[in-house]
Amino acid sequence: MRLDRYRRAALVSLLLLAAAGCKDDDDESTPRHFTFVDAGFAPAAECALAWGDYDADGDLDLALSGYDDSNTDFSRIYRNDGGAFTDIGAGLTAVRYAAVAWGDYDADGHLDLALAGQWWDGAAHFESKVYRNDVGTFVDTGVPLTGLAEASLAWGDCDNDGDLDLALSGYYNDGTFHYVCEVNLNTGSAFSTASAGLQGFSTGEVAWGDFDNDGDLDLAAAGRNTAAVYRNDVGSFTDITAGLTAVDRAALAWGDYDGDGDLDLILAGQSLTLPHRVTTLYRNDGGTFVDSGVAFEGVCDGALSWGDYDNDGDLDLAMAGEADAGNVTAVFRNDGGGFTDVEAPLPGVRFCSLSWGDYDNDGDVDLAIAGYDDGTAHVAGICRNDGGSFSNVAPAAPTDLTTSLVAGGVTFSWSAPAAADATPPAGLSYNLRVGTSPGDDDVVGAHADTATGLRRIAERGAIQPGVSSTEWTVSLAAGTYYWSVQAIDTSLAGGAWAQEETVVVP
Repeated sequence: MRLDRYRRAALVSLLLLAAAGCKDDDDESTPRHFTFVDAGFAPAAECALAWGDYDADGDLDLALSGYDDSNTDFSRIYRNDGGAFTDIGAGLTAVRYAAVAWGDYDADGHLDLALAGQWWDGAAHFESKVYRNDVGTFVDTGVPLTGLAEASLAWGDCDNDGDLDLALSGYYNDGTFHYVCEVNLNTGSAFSTASAGLQGFSTGEVAWGDFDNDGDLDLAAAGRNTAAVYRNDVGSFTDITAGLTAVDRAALAWGDYDGDGDLDLILAGQSLTLPHRVTTLYRNDGGTFVDSGVAFEGVCDGALSWGDYDNDGDLDLAMAGEADAGNVTAVFRNDGGGFTDVEAPLPGVRFCSLSWGDYDNDGDVDLAIAGYDDGTAHVAGICRNDGGSFSNVAPAAPTDLTTSLVAGGVTFSWSAPAAADATPPAGLSYNLRVGTSPGDDDVVGAHADTATGLRRIAERGAIQPGVSSTEWTVSLAAGTYYWSVQAIDTSLAGGAWAQEETVVVP
Protein backbone atom coordinates (compact mmCIF):
# COMPACT_ATOMS: atom_id res chain seq x y z
CA MET A 1 0.00 0.00 0.00
CA ARG A 2 1.36 3.42 -0.96
CA LEU A 3 2.58 5.62 1.88
CA ASP A 4 0.42 8.68 2.47
CA ARG A 5 2.63 11.50 1.18
CA TYR A 6 0.02 14.23 1.09
CA ARG A 7 -0.08 15.50 4.65
CA ARG A 8 2.40 17.35 6.82
CA ALA A 9 2.27 14.70 9.55
CA ALA A 10 2.98 11.99 7.03
CA LEU A 11 6.07 13.85 5.85
CA VAL A 12 7.59 13.53 9.34
CA SER A 13 6.93 9.80 9.29
CA LEU A 14 8.49 9.51 5.88
CA LEU A 15 11.68 11.25 6.90
CA LEU A 16 11.99 9.02 9.96
CA LEU A 17 11.46 5.98 7.77
CA ALA A 18 14.01 7.28 5.28
CA ALA A 19 16.58 7.91 8.00
CA ALA A 20 16.29 4.27 9.03
CA GLY A 21 16.64 3.21 5.38
CA CYS A 22 14.02 1.38 3.31
CA LYS A 23 15.84 -1.86 2.51
CA ASP A 24 14.94 -4.18 -0.31
CA ASP A 25 16.25 -7.71 -0.42
CA ASP A 26 19.51 -8.46 -2.18
CA ASP A 27 17.94 -9.69 -5.41
CA GLU A 28 19.06 -7.42 -8.26
CA SER A 29 15.60 -7.73 -9.82
CA THR A 30 14.02 -5.83 -6.92
CA PRO A 31 14.04 -2.02 -6.58
CA ARG A 32 17.02 -0.47 -4.88
CA HIS A 33 16.40 1.34 -1.64
CA PHE A 34 16.62 5.09 -1.08
CA THR A 35 17.38 7.24 1.94
CA PHE A 36 16.20 10.83 2.22
CA VAL A 37 19.17 12.99 3.30
CA ASP A 38 18.85 16.43 4.86
CA ALA A 39 21.96 17.94 3.27
CA GLY A 40 21.58 21.35 4.91
CA PHE A 41 20.05 23.07 1.88
CA ALA A 42 17.66 25.95 2.43
CA PRO A 43 14.08 24.63 2.06
CA ALA A 44 12.68 25.97 -1.18
CA ALA A 45 9.55 26.42 -3.28
CA GLU A 46 8.88 28.11 -6.64
CA CYS A 47 12.40 26.83 -7.09
CA ALA A 48 15.02 25.38 -9.38
CA LEU A 49 18.09 23.25 -8.74
CA ALA A 50 20.88 21.77 -10.85
CA TRP A 51 23.97 19.62 -10.29
CA GLY A 52 27.34 20.86 -11.60
CA ASP A 53 30.97 20.47 -10.53
CA TYR A 54 31.79 24.18 -10.58
CA ASP A 55 35.15 23.79 -8.75
CA ALA A 56 36.32 20.82 -10.85
CA ASP A 57 37.24 18.78 -7.76
CA GLY A 58 35.49 15.62 -8.94
CA ASP A 59 32.17 15.82 -7.10
CA LEU A 60 28.87 17.46 -8.01
CA ASP A 61 27.93 20.77 -6.40
CA LEU A 62 24.38 22.15 -6.34
CA ALA A 63 22.82 25.43 -7.46
CA LEU A 64 19.47 26.15 -5.77
CA SER A 65 17.17 29.15 -6.07
CA GLY A 66 13.67 29.90 -4.74
CA TYR A 67 12.09 31.11 -1.53
CA ASP A 68 12.17 29.53 1.91
CA ASP A 69 9.70 28.91 4.76
CA SER A 70 9.99 32.55 5.88
CA ASN A 71 9.05 33.77 2.38
CA THR A 72 12.61 35.00 1.78
CA ASP A 73 14.08 34.71 -1.70
CA PHE A 74 17.54 33.20 -2.14
CA SER A 75 19.98 31.91 -4.78
CA ARG A 76 22.84 29.77 -3.54
CA ILE A 77 25.63 27.49 -4.66
CA TYR A 78 26.45 24.63 -2.31
CA ARG A 79 29.97 23.21 -2.59
CA ASN A 80 30.17 19.45 -2.18
CA ASP A 81 33.15 18.25 -0.14
CA GLY A 82 32.91 14.49 0.08
CA GLY A 83 29.15 14.57 0.53
CA ALA A 84 29.06 17.53 2.95
CA PHE A 85 27.61 20.73 1.48
CA THR A 86 28.61 24.34 2.23
CA ASP A 87 26.98 27.55 0.98
CA ILE A 88 29.86 29.38 -0.75
CA GLY A 89 28.20 32.82 -0.52
CA ALA A 90 28.30 33.24 -4.30
CA GLY A 91 26.49 36.61 -4.27
CA LEU A 92 23.84 35.63 -6.81
CA THR A 93 20.64 37.64 -7.19
CA ALA A 94 17.96 36.12 -4.93
CA VAL A 95 14.85 35.15 -6.94
CA ARG A 96 11.70 33.03 -6.87
CA TYR A 97 9.73 31.60 -9.82
CA ALA A 98 13.26 30.57 -10.65
CA ALA A 99 15.36 28.73 -13.21
CA VAL A 100 19.04 27.76 -13.06
CA ALA A 101 21.29 26.01 -15.60
CA TRP A 102 25.00 25.15 -15.62
CA GLY A 103 27.06 25.50 -18.80
CA ASP A 104 30.57 26.54 -19.82
CA TYR A 105 29.46 29.29 -22.19
CA ASP A 106 32.96 30.75 -22.68
CA ALA A 107 34.74 27.35 -23.02
CA ASP A 108 37.35 28.18 -20.37
CA GLY A 109 36.92 24.86 -18.58
CA HIS A 110 34.81 26.27 -15.71
CA LEU A 111 31.06 25.84 -15.40
CA ASP A 112 29.15 29.12 -15.56
CA LEU A 113 25.59 29.60 -14.29
CA ALA A 114 22.49 31.05 -15.93
CA LEU A 115 19.76 32.22 -13.53
CA ALA A 116 16.31 33.75 -14.01
CA GLY A 117 13.42 34.75 -11.75
CA GLN A 118 11.61 37.52 -9.92
CA TRP A 119 12.23 39.55 -6.74
CA TRP A 120 10.44 42.42 -4.97
CA ASP A 121 11.36 45.65 -3.19
CA GLY A 122 7.84 47.07 -3.26
CA ALA A 123 7.76 46.51 -7.01
CA ALA A 124 8.38 43.42 -9.11
CA HIS A 125 11.78 42.98 -10.76
CA PHE A 126 12.43 40.42 -13.47
CA GLU A 127 15.93 39.00 -13.88
CA SER A 128 17.83 36.82 -16.33
CA LYS A 129 21.57 36.65 -15.75
CA VAL A 130 24.67 34.76 -16.78
CA TYR A 131 27.31 34.45 -14.05
CA ARG A 132 30.84 33.74 -15.23
CA ASN A 133 32.80 31.33 -13.08
CA ASP A 134 36.24 32.85 -12.49
CA VAL A 135 37.89 29.89 -10.75
CA GLY A 136 35.17 29.69 -8.10
CA THR A 137 34.12 33.35 -7.99
CA PHE A 138 30.87 34.14 -9.80
CA VAL A 139 30.76 37.41 -11.73
CA ASP A 140 27.64 38.93 -13.29
CA THR A 141 28.51 39.24 -16.98
CA GLY A 142 25.86 41.89 -17.60
CA VAL A 143 24.68 40.00 -20.69
CA PRO A 144 21.50 41.84 -21.81
CA LEU A 145 18.93 39.04 -21.55
CA THR A 146 15.18 39.55 -21.20
CA GLY A 147 14.40 39.44 -17.46
CA LEU A 148 11.74 36.81 -16.76
CA ALA A 149 9.76 35.10 -14.00
CA GLU A 150 8.11 31.66 -14.06
CA ALA A 151 11.18 30.95 -16.13
CA SER A 152 12.96 28.06 -17.80
CA LEU A 153 16.56 28.01 -19.07
CA ALA A 154 18.51 25.54 -21.22
CA TRP A 155 22.07 25.72 -22.60
CA GLY A 156 22.81 24.12 -25.97
CA ASP A 157 24.88 24.80 -29.09
CA CYS A 158 21.98 25.16 -31.50
CA ASP A 159 23.99 26.77 -34.34
CA ASN A 160 26.92 24.31 -34.20
CA ASP A 161 29.57 27.00 -33.86
CA GLY A 162 31.16 25.35 -30.83
CA ASP A 163 29.82 27.58 -28.04
CA LEU A 164 26.69 27.33 -25.93
CA ASP A 165 23.55 29.27 -26.75
CA LEU A 166 20.77 29.90 -24.22
CA ALA A 167 17.06 29.20 -24.61
CA LEU A 168 14.75 30.87 -22.10
CA SER A 169 11.06 31.27 -21.52
CA GLY A 170 8.84 33.06 -19.01
CA TYR A 171 6.99 36.33 -18.55
CA TYR A 172 7.52 39.92 -17.50
CA ASN A 173 4.95 42.58 -16.62
CA ASP A 174 5.45 46.25 -17.43
CA GLY A 175 1.73 46.96 -17.01
CA THR A 176 0.98 44.33 -19.62
CA PHE A 177 1.98 40.69 -19.39
CA HIS A 178 4.51 39.64 -22.00
CA TYR A 179 5.15 35.93 -22.61
CA VAL A 180 8.55 35.10 -24.04
CA CYS A 181 10.33 32.14 -25.61
CA GLU A 182 13.61 33.03 -27.25
CA VAL A 183 17.03 31.70 -28.14
CA ASN A 184 20.05 33.83 -27.31
CA LEU A 185 22.87 32.98 -29.74
CA ASN A 186 26.37 33.11 -28.30
CA THR A 187 28.63 34.91 -30.77
CA GLY A 188 31.73 34.50 -28.61
CA SER A 189 31.71 38.10 -27.46
CA ALA A 190 27.99 38.78 -26.95
CA PHE A 191 24.52 37.23 -27.21
CA SER A 192 22.00 38.01 -29.95
CA THR A 193 18.32 37.15 -29.62
CA ALA A 194 16.45 34.97 -32.09
CA SER A 195 12.79 34.18 -31.41
CA ALA A 196 11.25 33.83 -34.88
CA GLY A 197 8.67 31.06 -34.89
CA LEU A 198 8.76 30.45 -31.13
CA GLN A 199 5.55 30.98 -29.15
CA GLY A 200 6.03 32.77 -25.83
CA PHE A 201 4.84 31.16 -22.59
CA SER A 202 5.47 30.92 -18.85
CA THR A 203 4.87 28.27 -16.14
CA GLY A 204 6.61 25.71 -18.31
CA GLU A 205 9.90 24.41 -19.62
CA VAL A 206 12.27 24.43 -22.60
CA ALA A 207 14.71 21.63 -23.39
CA TRP A 208 17.23 20.98 -26.19
CA GLY A 209 17.42 17.61 -27.95
CA ASP A 210 18.20 16.34 -31.46
CA PHE A 211 14.93 14.47 -31.97
CA ASP A 212 15.48 13.87 -35.72
CA ASN A 213 19.17 12.88 -35.44
CA ASP A 214 20.18 15.37 -38.13
CA GLY A 215 23.11 16.81 -36.19
CA ASP A 216 21.60 19.93 -34.67
CA LEU A 217 19.68 20.60 -31.47
CA ASP A 218 15.91 20.98 -31.68
CA LEU A 219 13.77 22.59 -28.97
CA ALA A 220 10.85 21.21 -26.97
CA ALA A 221 8.70 23.82 -25.22
CA ALA A 222 5.54 23.62 -23.12
CA GLY A 223 3.57 25.93 -20.83
CA ARG A 224 0.59 28.28 -20.62
CA ASN A 225 -1.60 26.04 -22.78
CA THR A 226 0.96 25.26 -25.43
CA ALA A 227 3.27 22.34 -26.21
CA ALA A 228 5.49 22.14 -29.27
CA VAL A 229 8.59 20.62 -30.78
CA TYR A 230 10.55 23.07 -32.91
CA ARG A 231 12.81 21.61 -35.58
CA ASN A 232 16.12 23.44 -35.89
CA ASP A 233 17.33 24.02 -39.43
CA VAL A 234 20.67 25.85 -39.16
CA GLY A 235 19.34 28.16 -36.46
CA SER A 236 15.83 28.57 -37.92
CA PHE A 237 13.02 27.02 -35.87
CA THR A 238 9.84 25.42 -37.26
CA ASP A 239 6.94 24.00 -35.25
CA ILE A 240 6.56 20.42 -36.52
CA THR A 241 2.95 20.22 -35.18
CA ALA A 242 3.87 17.18 -33.14
CA GLY A 243 0.34 16.71 -31.77
CA LEU A 244 1.32 17.11 -28.12
CA THR A 245 -1.35 17.92 -25.53
CA ALA A 246 -1.35 21.66 -24.81
CA VAL A 247 -0.69 22.18 -21.11
CA ASP A 248 -0.18 24.90 -18.50
CA ARG A 249 1.97 24.63 -15.33
CA ALA A 250 4.08 22.22 -17.37
CA ALA A 251 7.22 20.10 -17.19
CA LEU A 252 8.94 18.07 -19.91
CA ALA A 253 12.08 16.03 -20.46
CA TRP A 254 13.82 14.39 -23.42
CA GLY A 255 15.01 10.79 -22.94
CA ASP A 256 15.44 7.66 -25.05
CA TYR A 257 13.38 5.46 -22.76
CA ASP A 258 13.16 2.54 -25.24
CA GLY A 259 16.84 2.59 -26.24
CA ASP A 260 16.21 2.73 -29.97
CA GLY A 261 18.58 5.63 -30.65
CA ASP A 262 16.12 8.52 -30.88
CA LEU A 263 14.84 10.89 -28.22
CA ASP A 264 11.37 10.38 -26.76
CA LEU A 265 9.56 13.11 -24.82
CA ILE A 266 7.61 13.05 -21.57
CA LEU A 267 5.22 15.92 -20.85
CA ALA A 268 3.12 16.80 -17.78
CA GLY A 269 0.84 19.67 -16.88
CA GLN A 270 -2.65 21.11 -16.56
CA SER A 271 -4.79 20.49 -19.63
CA LEU A 272 -7.83 22.53 -20.66
CA THR A 273 -9.73 19.29 -21.26
CA LEU A 274 -10.53 16.27 -19.10
CA PRO A 275 -8.58 14.79 -17.44
CA HIS A 276 -7.28 18.13 -16.23
CA ARG A 277 -3.87 16.86 -15.14
CA VAL A 278 -1.91 14.77 -17.61
CA THR A 279 1.45 13.02 -17.81
CA THR A 280 2.09 11.59 -21.26
CA LEU A 281 5.12 9.73 -22.58
CA TYR A 282 5.48 10.28 -26.31
CA ARG A 283 7.48 7.69 -28.26
CA ASN A 284 9.55 9.06 -31.13
CA ASP A 285 8.90 6.90 -34.20
CA GLY A 286 11.21 8.28 -36.87
CA GLY A 287 10.41 11.89 -35.98
CA THR A 288 6.69 11.34 -35.34
CA PHE A 289 5.55 11.51 -31.72
CA VAL A 290 3.10 8.80 -30.64
CA ASP A 291 1.44 8.38 -27.24
CA SER A 292 3.22 5.35 -25.77
CA GLY A 293 0.18 4.36 -23.76
CA VAL A 294 2.20 4.15 -20.53
CA ALA A 295 -0.14 5.11 -17.69
CA PHE A 296 1.39 7.71 -15.36
CA GLU A 297 -0.52 9.75 -12.79
CA GLY A 298 -1.26 13.23 -14.15
CA VAL A 299 0.60 16.08 -12.41
CA CYS A 300 1.02 19.82 -12.81
CA ASP A 301 3.31 22.40 -11.17
CA GLY A 302 5.79 19.57 -11.26
CA ALA A 303 9.14 18.29 -12.47
CA LEU A 304 10.41 15.34 -14.52
CA SER A 305 13.90 13.86 -14.67
CA TRP A 306 15.32 10.81 -16.47
CA GLY A 307 18.15 8.74 -14.98
CA ASP A 308 19.17 5.08 -14.79
CA TYR A 309 19.03 4.67 -11.00
CA ASP A 310 19.40 0.84 -11.09
CA ASN A 311 22.24 0.76 -13.66
CA ASP A 312 20.47 -1.73 -15.92
CA GLY A 313 20.96 0.32 -19.09
CA ASP A 314 17.53 1.88 -19.51
CA LEU A 315 16.17 5.20 -18.30
CA ASP A 316 14.06 5.36 -15.15
CA LEU A 317 11.85 8.33 -14.31
CA ALA A 318 11.52 10.66 -11.34
CA MET A 319 8.28 12.65 -11.27
CA ALA A 320 6.82 15.18 -8.84
CA GLY A 321 3.91 17.59 -8.78
CA GLU A 322 0.31 18.19 -7.81
CA ALA A 323 -1.89 15.18 -8.53
CA ASP A 324 -5.63 14.71 -8.04
CA ALA A 325 -5.24 13.46 -4.45
CA GLY A 326 -2.44 15.85 -3.44
CA ASN A 327 1.27 16.30 -3.98
CA VAL A 328 3.28 13.33 -5.13
CA THR A 329 6.92 12.42 -5.76
CA ALA A 330 7.74 9.03 -7.24
CA VAL A 331 10.52 7.05 -8.91
CA PHE A 332 9.45 4.69 -11.68
CA ARG A 333 11.68 1.77 -12.67
CA ASN A 334 11.82 1.09 -16.42
CA ASP A 335 11.72 -2.61 -17.30
CA GLY A 336 11.70 -2.93 -21.07
CA GLY A 337 9.43 0.08 -21.51
CA GLY A 338 7.08 -0.82 -18.66
CA PHE A 339 7.25 1.39 -15.56
CA THR A 340 6.80 0.45 -11.89
CA ASP A 341 6.60 2.83 -8.92
CA VAL A 342 9.39 1.71 -6.56
CA GLU A 343 7.71 3.40 -3.57
CA ALA A 344 10.74 5.56 -2.75
CA PRO A 345 10.37 7.32 0.66
CA LEU A 346 10.03 10.85 -0.69
CA PRO A 347 7.93 13.85 0.38
CA GLY A 348 5.31 14.73 -2.20
CA VAL A 349 6.02 18.22 -3.59
CA ARG A 350 4.83 20.78 -6.14
CA PHE A 351 6.28 24.07 -7.40
CA CYS A 352 9.36 21.91 -7.37
CA SER A 353 12.56 20.77 -9.05
CA LEU A 354 14.25 17.37 -9.46
CA SER A 355 17.67 16.36 -10.76
CA TRP A 356 19.56 13.06 -10.91
CA GLY A 357 23.30 13.07 -10.20
CA ASP A 358 25.85 10.85 -8.44
CA TYR A 359 26.77 13.32 -5.69
CA ASP A 360 28.60 10.73 -3.53
CA ASN A 361 30.55 9.08 -6.39
CA ASP A 362 29.45 5.58 -5.42
CA GLY A 363 28.48 4.54 -8.94
CA ASP A 364 24.74 5.23 -8.91
CA VAL A 365 22.67 8.36 -9.44
CA ASP A 366 20.99 10.10 -6.52
CA LEU A 367 18.03 12.48 -6.72
CA ALA A 368 18.06 16.11 -5.57
CA ILE A 369 14.58 17.38 -4.70
CA ALA A 370 13.10 20.72 -3.62
CA GLY A 371 9.57 22.16 -3.43
CA TYR A 372 6.37 22.62 -1.40
CA ASP A 373 5.28 19.61 0.56
CA ASP A 374 1.63 20.40 1.43
CA GLY A 375 1.73 24.16 0.86
CA THR A 376 2.68 24.98 4.45
CA ALA A 377 6.32 23.88 4.49
CA HIS A 378 9.16 23.54 2.02
CA VAL A 379 11.60 20.73 1.31
CA ALA A 380 15.15 20.53 -0.06
CA GLY A 381 17.33 17.46 0.19
CA ILE A 382 18.75 14.41 -1.54
CA CYS A 383 17.18 11.02 -2.06
CA ARG A 384 20.38 8.99 -1.77
CA ASN A 385 20.46 5.84 -3.88
CA ASP A 386 21.79 3.04 -1.66
CA GLY A 387 22.15 0.49 -4.41
CA GLY A 388 24.52 -1.91 -2.73
CA SER A 389 26.99 -3.72 -4.96
CA PHE A 390 25.45 -2.97 -8.34
CA SER A 391 27.63 0.01 -9.24
CA ASN A 392 27.74 1.41 -12.72
CA VAL A 393 30.60 0.74 -15.13
CA ALA A 394 31.34 3.75 -17.34
CA PRO A 395 31.31 3.08 -21.10
CA ALA A 396 34.46 2.37 -23.08
CA ALA A 397 35.94 4.89 -25.51
CA PRO A 398 34.43 5.37 -28.98
CA THR A 399 36.48 4.11 -31.93
CA ASP A 400 37.13 4.86 -35.63
CA LEU A 401 37.45 8.64 -35.25
CA THR A 402 37.47 10.43 -38.61
CA THR A 403 36.91 13.94 -39.94
CA SER A 404 35.77 15.46 -43.21
CA LEU A 405 35.90 19.10 -44.27
CA VAL A 406 32.60 20.72 -45.18
CA ALA A 407 31.70 24.28 -46.11
CA GLY A 408 32.62 26.46 -43.14
CA GLY A 409 33.63 23.67 -40.80
CA VAL A 410 34.35 20.04 -39.99
CA THR A 411 32.20 16.93 -39.61
CA PHE A 412 33.49 14.72 -36.79
CA SER A 413 32.56 11.01 -36.96
CA TRP A 414 33.09 7.94 -34.76
CA SER A 415 31.75 4.49 -33.97
CA ALA A 416 30.16 3.25 -30.77
CA PRO A 417 32.45 1.75 -28.14
CA ALA A 418 32.68 -1.95 -27.46
CA ALA A 419 29.87 -3.09 -25.16
CA ALA A 420 31.47 -2.88 -21.70
CA ASP A 421 28.48 -1.25 -20.04
CA ALA A 422 24.83 -2.10 -19.41
CA THR A 423 23.67 0.68 -21.73
CA PRO A 424 23.14 -0.66 -25.27
CA PRO A 425 24.96 1.27 -28.05
CA ALA A 426 21.69 2.85 -29.23
CA GLY A 427 21.05 4.17 -25.72
CA LEU A 428 24.36 6.03 -25.41
CA SER A 429 24.85 9.73 -26.00
CA TYR A 430 28.12 11.49 -26.78
CA ASN A 431 30.20 14.47 -25.74
CA LEU A 432 32.63 16.11 -28.18
CA ARG A 433 35.59 18.29 -27.20
CA VAL A 434 37.66 20.42 -29.56
CA GLY A 435 40.66 22.59 -28.69
CA THR A 436 43.49 24.58 -30.20
CA SER A 437 46.18 22.63 -28.31
CA PRO A 438 46.54 18.98 -27.25
CA GLY A 439 44.09 17.97 -24.50
CA ASP A 440 42.32 21.33 -24.63
CA ASP A 441 38.61 22.13 -25.02
CA ASP A 442 38.70 25.88 -25.64
CA VAL A 443 36.65 25.61 -28.87
CA VAL A 444 34.00 23.05 -27.93
CA GLY A 445 33.78 22.74 -24.14
CA ALA A 446 33.98 19.24 -22.69
CA HIS A 447 31.84 19.66 -19.54
CA ALA A 448 34.10 16.88 -18.29
CA ASP A 449 37.65 16.37 -17.08
CA THR A 450 39.72 16.41 -20.26
CA ALA A 451 42.03 13.69 -18.91
CA THR A 452 39.76 11.28 -17.03
CA GLY A 453 36.39 11.92 -18.70
CA LEU A 454 34.67 12.48 -15.33
CA ARG A 455 31.54 14.50 -16.06
CA ARG A 456 31.17 17.95 -14.47
CA ILE A 457 27.49 18.24 -15.30
CA ALA A 458 24.76 15.70 -14.60
CA GLU A 459 23.22 15.57 -18.07
CA ARG A 460 23.15 13.32 -21.11
CA GLY A 461 25.41 14.30 -23.98
CA ALA A 462 24.06 16.56 -26.71
CA ILE A 463 24.84 14.09 -29.50
CA GLN A 464 22.68 11.07 -30.25
CA PRO A 465 24.07 7.87 -31.82
CA GLY A 466 23.72 7.10 -35.50
CA VAL A 467 22.86 3.74 -37.01
CA SER A 468 26.42 2.57 -37.80
CA SER A 469 28.44 5.65 -36.81
CA THR A 470 27.79 9.01 -35.19
CA GLU A 471 28.72 12.43 -36.51
CA TRP A 472 28.48 16.09 -35.58
CA THR A 473 29.42 19.16 -37.60
CA VAL A 474 31.05 22.24 -36.07
CA SER A 475 31.74 25.56 -37.80
CA LEU A 476 35.49 26.21 -37.50
CA ALA A 477 37.84 28.89 -38.79
CA ALA A 478 41.18 28.04 -40.42
CA GLY A 479 43.62 26.39 -38.03
CA THR A 480 44.76 23.15 -36.43
CA TYR A 481 42.41 21.52 -33.94
CA TYR A 482 42.72 18.67 -31.46
CA TRP A 483 39.62 16.65 -30.69
CA SER A 484 38.19 13.63 -28.94
CA VAL A 485 34.82 12.21 -27.94
CA GLN A 486 33.41 10.24 -25.02
CA ALA A 487 30.31 8.11 -24.59
CA ILE A 488 27.79 8.85 -21.82
CA ASP A 489 25.53 6.12 -20.51
CA THR A 490 22.02 6.18 -19.10
CA SER A 491 23.45 6.60 -15.58
CA LEU A 492 24.96 9.92 -16.75
CA ALA A 493 28.51 8.56 -16.42
CA GLY A 494 31.13 9.71 -18.91
CA GLY A 495 33.50 7.09 -20.29
CA ALA A 496 37.14 7.36 -21.31
CA TRP A 497 38.06 9.78 -24.06
CA ALA A 498 38.91 8.27 -27.41
CA GLN A 499 42.48 8.60 -28.66
CA GLU A 500 42.89 12.30 -29.50
CA GLU A 501 43.00 13.18 -33.18
CA THR A 502 43.89 16.34 -35.12
CA VAL A 503 42.28 18.08 -38.04
CA VAL A 504 43.59 20.99 -40.11
CA VAL A 505 41.13 23.49 -41.57
CA PRO A 506 42.76 25.36 -44.46
